[in-house]
Amino acid sequence: MNQTQIKLSLLFATGFMFTSLNAQHGYSSASLHWGKMNAEQKRTAKDSGADYFAYGMPRPQDIVVEEYFNYHKHNIALPTDKESIALDLKWGNERVSGSGSAVLQIGIATSELHKGSLADAPPVNVSLVIDKSGSMSSDNRLVNAKEAATEFVKRLRPTDHISILAFDSNVEIILASSEVGNKEAVFAAIDKIALGGSTDLNAGLIAGYGEVAQAYVKGQANKVIMLTDALTNTGVVDPLQIMRNSAVFNEGYNIDISMVGVGVEFNTDLSRQITDNAKSSIYFINDSEDIKKVFIDEVESLLCPVARDAKLILEFDQGIELETFFGYTPTLKRNRLELDLNNMNKGLTQIFLARFTVNSPDGTLPPVIARIEYFDISKNEKSSVNGTARLFKVPSEGEYNALANEEVKKNYAIASMAQGLHDMAVHAQKNERVAAAKTVDKTINFVNELFRDGYDDDVKRVFEILKTYQTDMELAINTNNQKTQK
Repeated sequence: MNQTQIKLSLLFATGFMFTSLNAQHGYSSASLHWGKMNAEQKRTAKDSGADYFAYGMPRPQDIVVEEYFNYHKHNIALPTDKESIALDLKWGNERVSGSGSAVLQIGIATSELHKGSLADAPPVNVSLVIDKSGSMSSDNRLVNAKEAATEFVKRLRPTDHISILAFDSNVEIILASSEVGNKEAVFAAIDKIALGGSTDLNAGLIAGYGEVAQAYVKGQANKVIMLTDALTNTGVVDPLQIMRNSAVFNEGYNIDISMVGVGVEFNTDLSRQITDNAKSSIYFINDSEDIKKVFIDEVESLLCPVARDAKLILEFDQGIELETFFGYTPTLKRNRLELDLNNMNKGLTQIFLARFTVNSPDGTLPPVIARIEYFDISKNEKSSVNGTARLFKVPSEGEYNALANEEVKKNYAIASMAQGLHDMAVHAQKNERVAAAKTVDKTINFVNELFRDGYDDDVKRVFEILKTYQTDMELAINTNNQKTQK
């Protein structure tokens, strides 16, 4: 089976409409495109006669399905005291009748810390690198970045190491690497950061790494957190060169990088290249709700490393054939799938979805075997965790429900909606306006059928994003038709 064969399809083999995903507490484009077109922008577009399909639609590459799917916390058992990672396997329905399809959810979890506290974590060594360039004046970007930095520092301990840098075309060391100590002095330093000129992201990034390297302690959390819109325009601007410069510190020192996008025009392309290469995390903040999620509710997940060099391996046999692996870009060799994973911190829950075609005439169904291989940071050694998922054939009794498990159904629905948004963006990019609208309509109808008794908050959040685009596209198409008829 080649890569084309494992891409998502819109039709499930049973006749249901489905579509088909790394994130530490998944946080990125799922938030980014919720605010892509705010009310003021829409009014401006309408008043100026701008084309909504050219002005208000996301790009396909900005809709990263797994980030929607992994945005919320998942119901996965935590590791035992002797484990660093737990592996949890759930079928949408383990009792399958006849030939057809079955959906498998693979979940991983790391242990929790005290919520919003680093009390039981080892010391951390962090550099906050804040973009103060002119583009950060829009939409309160610098204001939000400074608020996020302040909230972050509030949760550090006096003995943690912190450095604070601000950059535009030049880099300013606001606070050289030192113990946190008196937080009021740190808050005052952040408050003094003021808008500047052009954006030399590479210089800010390298300077942040340099500050972390000065206080580097092997086995502890050594991290750069960059708050930026990533609209670099001076100095080194080649993404590949910036990525290579970052890799020197990622590989030589094991210093992690978290890119925190500020504002809806955040340059996701550049930021993804940097973080993907480092197997690290990317987040997004645009308002106080986003700041709360990243820097208050989940601060511990940013700073407490558990594993690196991690890989997911799935093995399956005849009678169960991989139909689709949702999102991501795995490597498939015969009946074995491999996927490199991001570095893992405490507080992580992450899932993956696979759909298999079940075809075993004699009734024997071999298990699917899952394994996570990783380097355990606390034990300083390579380790692994294994799991097995079995299907059981039963006599056919009416229509087979592939999503009988409520948790798998919920996550599959969110993945479907995210894929619908992605496909909508593909059609819009090709100027296939009616097709874009129909894609969203079909996805909304599918979710309504799946959840006739209402949605939980996680499903509702993405559903409202879909509904927003549906309403806007209907208005745009109707407005265009009226103009054509005149």
